[in-house]
Amino acid sequence: MLFRSTAKPAGDAPKAAATPTAAAALKGGYASERAVTTEWLQGKLTDATVVALDLRKKEAYDAGHVPGAAWVDMNGFYAKRDAITDLALAAQIAGLLAKAGVKPESTFVLYDDQGSLAATRALWSLDVYGHKDSRVLNGTWTSWDAAKKPATKDVPTRAATQYAFSGAPNTSIVVTIDRKSTRLNCSHVALSRMP
Repeated sequence: MLFRSTAKPAGDAPKAAATPTAAAALKGGYASERAVTTEWLQGKLTDATVVALDLRKKEAYDAGHVPGAAWVDMNGFYAKRDAITDLALAAQIAGLLAKAGVKPESTFVLYDDQGSLAATRALWSLDVYGHKDSRVLNGTWTSWDAAKKPATKDVPTRAATQYAFSGAPNTSIVVTIDRKSTRLNCSHVALSRMP
């Protein structure tokens, strides 16, 4: 399977109700519809429904992270088979989220220190399996740190949850090699396969 993070699938898929229009997003503190600003996230640090998920290496998380952020091992979003990186099974990703103590109704703000490569891969994976509201921190950890936003070494204490995805995977955002040339008007794709 191929995946893409910015091109629309043929036959526009409905947007999640919580995702604002681009104009409303910019007024509401978002850098775009799915990318939040450092200011927006800082304003949500005490909102229990918004959870930052740190996808950097554990050592980087331990050295300092967004207050309240849960560390999630980015490798859990992948499954290696042959020489191709596959999308992990829904149960594997749900297990990561359950261990982090987050809930399906939470808004996730994903960040990394790799130019959002890990964060957008995780965002896409969550979209495929049906998490209702996930966002990416615009500018990654680097922008948070450069703006001198609060950071901590304290690890939040959240009890493990029974996180589970509901419904069938959203295959409209997964493009097979056969569909690539006929349905995708974009040259920016990465190779992956559904489990």
